[in-house]
Amino acid sequence: MDGVMSYAEAYKIVAERNHLNYQMEATYEPYDETEILNERHDYREMIGDGNCVVRSVADQFWENQELHDEVRQAGVARLIKFRELYEAVYEENPINGLSYDEYVRHIARPNVDIHPFFTQAICDAYGVRIIEMVSDANYCIAEFTPTDGEVTATIRLISSSRHTDSMYLLDD
Repeated sequence: MDGVMSYAEAYKIVAERNHLNYQMEATYEPYDETEILNERHDYREMIGDGNCVVRSVADQFWENQELHDEVRQAGVARLIKFRELYEAVYEENPINGLSYDEYVRHIARPNVDIHPFFTQAICDAYGVRIIEMVSDANYCIAEFTPTDGEVTATIRLISSSRHTDSMYLLDD
């Protein structure tokens, strides 16, 4: 169900679709729901095929979630080109026991769920600030900012433990 709604309304939709508990990542912080919940957003549901995060970013950039592979490949290219920057961070907390090279090969494949580590690479590749609102009992938010600090745009995502959709903040 796409359409204009508050975060609280979108939360109800996502929560109804996903009935699993979510373990917060260390980068997620609790947020003041009174501000976020009352903002008006245009909520856009993404196809749930393992590409939902990159679909959401593509939707934000080009209003076309089918361009998700462009986003995935930009993130992968960033991990390869700036290996020294990312590898040390990755090795502190490897995902599923994969080496850095194995992870890069894994994440390059379509329909593979991404992790906050890869969200940071996407953020850096495009110079965007990504605000990810997690819709579960923990009510938390993750904010990813480009490593170089230069923000060209801000995009908003709404996530549960199984899915991510796109949210556009509407002007008053």
